[in-house]
Amino acid sequence: AYCSYRPYGSETDEEELGWKDDPEYYIYTGTYAVFRCPKILYDQLPHLKDLEHNENSTWTNNNPEVNTTFDYPNETYDQGEVFTDYNADGEWNANSGFLLPGHYLDGITYSLFDNTVTKIKGSYTNQFSKYHMAKTGFEAVFNDFDYYSVVDPYITYDTEEYDVIEGDPYPEKGREKTVYSYKPKELSCFVQDKMEFEDLVINAGLRMDMRILDDKAVDYYDERHDEGLPGFEEDIDQVKTVFSPRLGISHSISETSKLFFSYGHLYQLPQYTLVFDSDTKAVENPLFGNMNLGYEKNVQYELGVVNEIGDYLVDITGYFKDIFDMINTRTYESTISDDATVFYNSDYGKTRGVELTVDRSLKNNYLWSFSYTLSYAYGKSSTQTSNFYDDELVIKEFPLDWDERHTINSYFALVFGQDEKLFGMPFSDDWTLSLSTDYGSGKPFTPSADYYYGEKDPDKIVTNSERLPWTSTTDLKFTKSFSFSGENNVSYGKLKFEFDVFNLFDKINVLSVYSDTGSWYYRSAAFYDDDEFADERTNLIGIFEDPSNIDERRNYRFGVSYIW
Repeated sequence: AYCSYRPYGSETDEEELGWKDDPEYYIYTGTYAVFRCPKILYDQLPHLKDLEHNENSTWTNNNPEVNTTFDYPNETYDQGEVFTDYNADGEWNANSGFLLPGHYLDGITYSLFDNTVTKIKGSYTNQFSKYHMAKTGFEAVFNDFDYYSVVDPYITYDTEEYDVIEGDPYPEKGREKTVYSYKPKELSCFVQDKMEFEDLVINAGLRMDMRILDDKAVDYYDERHDEGLPGFEEDIDQVKTVFSPRLGISHSISETSKLFFSYGHLYQLPQYTLVFDSDTKAVENPLFGNMNLGYEKNVQYELGVVNEIGDYLVDITGYFKDIFDMINTRTYESTISDDATVFYNSDYGKTRGVELTVDRSLKNNYLWSFSYTLSYAYGKSSTQTSNFYDDELVIKEFPLDWDERHTINSYFALVFGQDEKLFGMPFSDDWTLSLSTDYGSGKPFTPSADYYYGEKDPDKIVTNSERLPWTSTTDLKFTKSFSFSGENNVSYGKLKFEFDVFNLFDKINVLSVYSDTGSWYYRSAAFYDDDEFADERTNLIGIFEDPSNIDERRNYRFGVSYIW
């Protein structure tokens, strides 16, 4: 007999599932298993004929007229069994974790959406006195969202146990659904006064932002609120309004230097999927949107000084940024239905830093710049779902995923304008050659106990306590233009060639690592020695050389354009 378990993929054609009519074998193809055995063997075991497909079965018999028997798979290969030789080596190979032909990954998402955004904006400026210039403006945004997304569309969605949204084109498909059709509106306006005095310039302003949910969304929420469903406990707030003051001051210390300061509140509207994601999830403790989700608030301070020293401009700036109402999740317990989790404004983050920049202006056909930044980014959470997946609510601050202590950026360019020829050679004008290098000291990651070879208590491992390797990227870019003109210098346009080399030195820049090794391409010995999964993991080696864990290697781009 032969039975193969397929945990990493499934047949894509539903017509291929079920019992197959074969003169010599009983053949059954299931969603996650393929069964095949000689009829001469199983015809001698009459008790197996009594096995039938029923409501307790984990398989669907799509061809009951051929056979009704089913043998439970042992999930291992036995000598002599028939198998599909995917790599054509004549041998049965253990599962390597890679996708097999004719199968697809779990977690596939089908999406269909039609979003229309209409904007109307205007502004007015008036220099109404020698010292004051006033400016005001507005913007109105009208959204029309028709969004549909299904996770695992090959799974049957139980329409009797779980909610179905009106207008769902595939109500019985999928494990998780995001379905909504709403028309929220956004309105913003501002007023600003620029005051200019002898050695002082002040910009002061105030901005208002507003988000308005449509009545259809409010009715949907109120129905569930009245039913007492989890995730809908709070009263709906149809209109969200925030005000953000802005202040900027620039003071000239001398003819070649100035001191500047800025302070402002900035608000960021959350993605609408986090607001409208419907409670149509065929899972326990589903995660869905929150129509009461508000703005993320940023409070920023900046203080710096700029000095011009000959051909050089030196800028030293310190900045402070506090982020309030960052999005995470909140779980609501219920006695009338499953618990539910929604997105919620609950987290806090902060960044601090100082930046030094030196720019050399264009002179003698070359320029360059250099900048160094020392920064810190701490907070309660780096992701919007950390509360959902962590057993304990985190209160202590730790380095955020984008915290990188040191960054260096440099740029050098040779620039020859039109009619500026190199050593008088023909066709050697109108070109630019630039070289830029970006360096980063490495972002943090959270190790597991196996990273320390089991010598450290897992409960004492701090979030983001280790660092990724340093990164460096050098890009080389060259552009050359040819101008065409006729009589009386009438221009006929310009032909431009571009050739770029990204990551010139082919540096492997790591974006993500495995927590048990700190490596982007291999796992620890403990991973393979785990008693529970050792047999399944033996052949899982090449799959961990995941190219998505690193940034792009050396690559090239060539372009041609004509400008007239």
